[in-house]
Amino acid sequence: MFSVEINEPLVTSTEWVKKNDILPHEKVVVDRHNALREYLESLKPYAILPSIIICNETSVIIDGHHRFHALVELGFESLPVTKVNYQNKLIVTDLENSIQKKKIINAALKSDLLEPKTSFHHFKDHKNILHPIILISSLFKLDF
Repeated sequence: MFSVEINEPLVTSTEWVKKNDILPHEKVVVDRHNALREYLESLKPYAILPSIIICNETSVIIDGHHRFHALVELGFESLPVTKVNYQNKLIVTDLENSIQKKKIINAALKSDLLEPKTSFHHFKDHKNILHPIILISSLFKLDF
């Protein structure tokens, strides 16, 4: 089992959220999106999938744009999410933290989506080592 120690909690909840309440901030890579959707369809009657990580205040997607779009196309009305305290300094937007969180939030709120993979969110552990943010995602069973 893999685990990461962090100095303060980042996850505020895990739950199902209506698709219309979740806000993307970037476009997806079409081939990747199509491949994921086809893969998920092949797993019927159910699939186990990491949740979509969203900001607990704005519902902006932090990680999981391809999962979001694939699940919406597959007809899911509510999606599994892990809500995080996005303003926490332990969450960075990419390896260099080169894009401001405010720019990401504004892109989503204005529906002015950024290019695919503009952000690559990570979090810092108790030793200040960066890890991909998907590691704090929860697994959910999706019934088709």
